[in-house]
Amino acid sequence: MKKYFCKVKSPSRVDLSGGTLDCWPLYLYFLPVSTVNASINIYTQVELVLQKTKITIELPDLNKKYSFASVKECLKSKDRHLSLLQAQLEFWKPKSDVYFKIIIKSDSPIGAGLGSSSSLCVSFAKVFQDFAKNNFCTKPVKDILKNNEFSTNQIVNLSSNLEAKVLKMPTGTQDYFPAINSGLHIIDYSQMGFTDNILNAKYLDNLEKHLSLVYTGQPHNSGISNWKVIKDYLDGSKNLSLVLKGLSDVSKEMKNLFQNLEKNQAKTQAQTKNIEKAQTKNLEKTKTQIQTQSKIFEQIPQLFAKELSLRKKLNSSFITTEIENLRGLALKFGGKEIKVCGAGSGGCVLVWVDPEKKLSLQKNLKKHKYKVLDFNFVNKK
Repeated sequence: MKKYFCKVKSPSRVDLSGGTLDCWPLYLYFLPVSTVNASINIYTQVELVLQKTKITIELPDLNKKYSFASVKECLKSKDRHLSLLQAQLEFWKPKSDVYFKIIIKSDSPIGAGLGSSSSLCVSFAKVFQDFAKNNFCTKPVKDILKNNEFSTNQIVNLSSNLEAKVLKMPTGTQDYFPAINSGLHIIDYSQMGFTDNILNAKYLDNLEKHLSLVYTGQPHNSGISNWKVIKDYLDGSKNLSLVLKGLSDVSKEMKNLFQNLEKNQAKTQAQTKNIEKAQTKNLEKTKTQIQTQSKIFEQIPQLFAKELSLRKKLNSSFITTEIENLRGLALKFGGKEIKVCGAGSGGCVLVWVDPEKKLSLQKNLKKHKYKVLDFNFVNKK
């Protein structure tokens, strides 16, 4: 038996602005539209290895294990935990005489709003791309891959289409980009589709010091939340149109903010190169650039507040009682504002806090039985 082994892990993300507007066709009505998000080290992982007989599927996070005589038999299963994998198998069409074990893992809590299902779709796509290139699939690789490799847009289109098929409703696309390529992303939407811009973001370590990621303990379903917004807008809701326009404006402000951080970082790096020469003038300029970064950072919780106000109007269930309670505690213990991750109605929130108050905030939230997730940004390689 030929030996084969492939393991892929993909980061999830925190979204900073523009969510929901990445759903087709919504963004077409509010152009130009941008979303801002960043990869974090909460991963999904897919591991695939050949074996002599049977198709074995292991989901350690759910303590589930499946065994099928063939891919065909696997595709007949009605178990909802297999639906994303089944969509991939239907697309890639592994050969009937090929048997394998696949192990699927996720670091994220269920329904956390961190784009983990999208991250998992990307992990699947990368594994099966390699599987196909090694001639284990019946679908010709040349019909799928460009220059024998997946482009970013191909992975996004495939993943979003397969996920939409499983959910039976439209999906957004912003979550796939930080899973494919790590970093801080500004994704621009137009009539031509989407363009991903990955920033240098040397300031991510400093940004991270201001943020705590907290799980409410209440899972959410982003597909249902976004689908309701899409339907209501297309049905002619004028109020919804104003709210979505407001969210688009907030995301433009967030995009401009990070573009200004990029410019400021470039100046800081240029000045830092001259510090060794002990030129007082350059040292003063560098201090000024650092102060400028802090001032720009101060605008982020203000934008979080603007978005939160609009999100409440967008969907009455976006801010649950659990999220309201968490926000109240976060502000009480030193937080400045929260950013609800994903489509809300549960999941995780980001809390903006001064670095010197971060540990105290986290300690107090843990005392109130909230789960604080350890995370780091994953910058581009």
